[in-house]
Amino acid sequence: MIGDPLFTVNILGRDESMCYEVRGKAEAYLNLISDTCTSVNTLYDTVPSNPSLHRMSKIGIKAVVSADATGGCSEIEIDVNNCSATIDGTPCDIMAQVEDISVRQYMERQWRVRVPNCGRPSAVMWITCDGEMLRFRIARGSNLAPTSHGLLGN
Repeated sequence: MIGDPLFTVNILGRDESMCYEVRGKAEAYLNLISDTCTSVNTLYDTVPSNPSLHRMSKIGIKAVVSADATGGCSEIEIDVNNCSATIDGTPCDIMAQVEDISVRQYMERQWRVRVPNCGRPSAVMWITCDGEMLRFRIARGSNLAPTSHGLLGN
């Protein structure tokens, strides 16, 4: 996803993708994914250099910290400003881990977030700082429950 934001979603069982654009008011939060043990939201606001466009400027992930779902939750935030990441409010330097959750920076402008997903294989997300906006890609979306929903859910 990028730009005003343009979403691309693979269609399960097919070699096709569906593209769509979300339009709306700035300064709103959108739910990208709601799953049993993982929730992903984004702050949707205006692009500073072109206020007629919208972007994802922050992505927040709330996830259960252990694969067996016996622990509490952690909150991860990726902010386009300085391409920074925090986990439970603590800044991440290249890599951070809380139980089964890991946040790791690659090539200064990209973060990989791996979260346990209640007994299913971990969900892996990539967030890239691309100029004034964030890109979001879920690499293991098939590990989400069939009941997941949101802009990228089923």
